[in-house]
Amino acid sequence: MIKYEITANNDNQVIPPTTERWNWKKADWDAFSKTLKETAEATKEIWTQLHEQGGHENLESSAVYLTRIIQTATALHVPQKKTMIRSKPWWNGEIDEKRKIMRTRWREWKVARTTPARNQFNAVRNTFYNAIREAKSKNWNDFLQGAKGKEIFTAMRYTKPRRTDPTPDIIYGEERAQTFGEKAKLFRAALFPKPPSADIQREDEPPIRRLPWPRLTHKEIRDAITSSSSSKAPGPDGLGFECLKIAYRAIPDYFHSLYEVLLRYGYHPKAWREATIVVIKKTGKPNYGIPKAYRPISLLNGLGKIAEKIMATRLAFMAEKYHLLHKLQIGGRPKRSAVDAAMYLTTIIDEANKRHQTTSTLCIDVKGAFDNVYKERLLQTMRKMKLDQKTVRWVESFLSERRASLSFDKDSEKMSPIETGIPQGSPVSPILFLIYLSPLFTLMEQRHPDIRCPSYIDDVCLLVVGDSPQQNCALLEEGVTTCFNWGRENAVAFDDPKSELMHFYNARKEIIDPYVNIVLPNGTLIEPSGVQRWLGFWLDRKLTWKHHI
Repeated sequence: MIKYEITANNDNQVIPPTTERWNWKKADWDAFSKTLKETAEATKEIWTQLHEQGGHENLESSAVYLTRIIQTATALHVPQKKTMIRSKPWWNGEIDEKRKIMRTRWREWKVARTTPARNQFNAVRNTFYNAIREAKSKNWNDFLQGAKGKEIFTAMRYTKPRRTDPTPDIIYGEERAQTFGEKAKLFRAALFPKPPSADIQREDEPPIRRLPWPRLTHKEIRDAITSSSSSKAPGPDGLGFECLKIAYRAIPDYFHSLYEVLLRYGYHPKAWREATIVVIKKTGKPNYGIPKAYRPISLLNGLGKIAEKIMATRLAFMAEKYHLLHKLQIGGRPKRSAVDAAMYLTTIIDEANKRHQTTSTLCIDVKGAFDNVYKERLLQTMRKMKLDQKTVRWVESFLSERRASLSFDKDSEKMSPIETGIPQGSPVSPILFLIYLSPLFTLMEQRHPDIRCPSYIDDVCLLVVGDSPQQNCALLEEGVTTCFNWGRENAVAFDDPKSELMHFYNARKEIIDPYVNIVLPNGTLIEPSGVQRWLGFWLDRKLTWKHHI
């Protein structure tokens, strides 16, 4: 049983800006498919000439054209969703009819004022409210029965209020923003700072032999489309994956030919480099008048995400087959999860406890992570990995000249350029970040063989086993110094306040000694914690799991 309550104590509330534009449940998909097929057949020659000639302008026009014909068919055969603050997902036509009958009986009773008329009104009113209760129950049960995988957690979202309070005045530095435009400007400055840069040494001669990059197959395109969730919010083009799946079945040749050419030339169209960035509040923050109390969520164009998903799948496959990533880079890779990272850590601790040794961990977090990736350094790393030039060109295109529109408080700004590293929310972003960070793990293995570095995306754990915490701290200080020095040379910064030190041992008494602390290279003192939180797991020094439970 899930218990929840509905809150509505503030009339000055707004609809979340992630609300979709189209009512896909009422779409006429047969007519939609027919319109697409007729349009594709009528413009087949123009389409073929447009994208087969190559060149960025032609490829750009091809991407825009495919987007437009799908949008046109959508506008003709999918009604717009009339979203209001009190919209209900369980409402249906039967309830609408019963409400009409109830209102008719109510008017009859108001005129007649007789007992039979009153009884008739009461009967239809009871029928109306019973229908509402049944519809609510059916809607909820249908959702729970059909939910799979991560959709189970959507139940928690349904128990939360659908309305949000308007954003208060935002203060950043010495500036105070009151209007939507002023707030958007401060959000851009605080949440999307310009990525850092670094001096790049001259590269050696590019390798003559590069890793093979096979021709794109129709199955890869089909899998990228059909495996995408239909419930994801669409990007600026308004096309969700439920719509794109139908469009693909109607005109598969258009999809096949375009994506084959795009990946063969290594180009990602500008029309697909746009994003709607929804600014939402982080839960449990004491002050919502500062930008850091908000989280930006990027909604990307669906057609662009298809290409990004194809590239993500291919890069992940290449990374596993040719060992491009360190074995302890666990997050963002196929068949690996945060549970695997936690099990690796706890296994090392258990084995050390059996030998009566101490395990020490220093968890450090990459500051800004995706947003702070330096593009030129990423491209250089990919070339050193001998990745195909078409792949490097595609990534360079994907990361260049991006545009975004911030959306909050029922309002959106115009599309404008945004400087960021790797865009949040893209399927290809995690694997690109792993590639960007991979030289650090290779360096750590070469210089500090006694330190193991399990990581999950941007959460890095320096792990060492020794006879005493003092000995471990000395090794960890050397290791973290190497990390920080590498970071300065490669435009990577580590977030000091998020650094945590922990010593795991079986002794009854807790060790209190100034030499079991660590001083980071910038002078920040990190003292050992009694409980450490890593990847959502709460770990105490004896691994009793009391705090986690």
